[in-house]
Amino acid sequence: MCGHQNWNAKMKSYICCSHAGGQGKTTTSQLLYTVNRQVGMPLKLWSADYTDSEGLSKLGRLFPGDVVELGVGESISNVRSSNDRSAGVKYWDKLGHALLSDGGVFDIGANVIDQIIDWANVRDAKSILKERHAPDIVAFLVCKAERRAIADMSELVRNFGVDQALPVSKIVIVQNEAGGSFDRLPLESTISMIPTDVPVEYFTMPACHSEMWSSMEVNFLSLDKAISMTPDRASRELDLDPFEAISAVSDLNDWLETCKEKLKAIHIL
Repeated sequence: MCGHQNWNAKMKSYICCSHAGGQGKTTTSQLLYTVNRQVGMPLKLWSADYTDSEGLSKLGRLFPGDVVELGVGESISNVRSSNDRSAGVKYWDKLGHALLSDGGVFDIGANVIDQIIDWANVRDAKSILKERHAPDIVAFLVCKAERRAIADMSELVRNFGVDQALPVSKIVIVQNEAGGSFDRLPLESTISMIPTDVPVEYFTMPACHSEMWSSMEVNFLSLDKAISMTPDRASRELDLDPFEAISAVSDLNDWLETCKEKLKAIHIL
């Protein structure tokens, strides 16, 4: 029993979510996976998101064969036509087992988080996960500098920090600067007024200006693979000029190191 608890103590669950699409949830998921692997803590990858015709989510296309696809829950029509009225809740029990036994990085698609919070409340997942010493859970709430971010982040902080739908040990608000600076958005002052019992940290994720970035997205090249590329390989495989490739590789690795230091500062690594 002691060995089991020690093993769980080393594991982590990172839940990356937002109410809106295009905020940088999958980028955050990739980042957490990569930096943890670099410090000797390999994590499983999970996606609760819409999938393509091959059954792959965005994260699944970036890490083919390495992502457990959880889907997006039962459709409303399926739940209504089912004789089992709890079908919509039962769907997410598999997420509960993942949080209980495996840990890892959970990339939650836009709007899917509401289903998961509903499931957690109905199942009293907080009590089960606490009683069975589940891996530590950190909620990463991801947003860009948009007006809607204040309402979206506030609601999620209440879900995790006040109602405590899941037993998260920390809430990290990811301020993704790919959409611009947060200087004029009163996000932190608004969040500070919410009476949460869970610590709230802020991780400002700088925009990545590497000339590899757009090619990585188009070609579904993961951050984990891209950082290991030599300039010569990046030039060949991403159709970059040799001079572009040298700075592109350097800029990508510099961005990763900056992010890693910021995550260490809030005790994620």
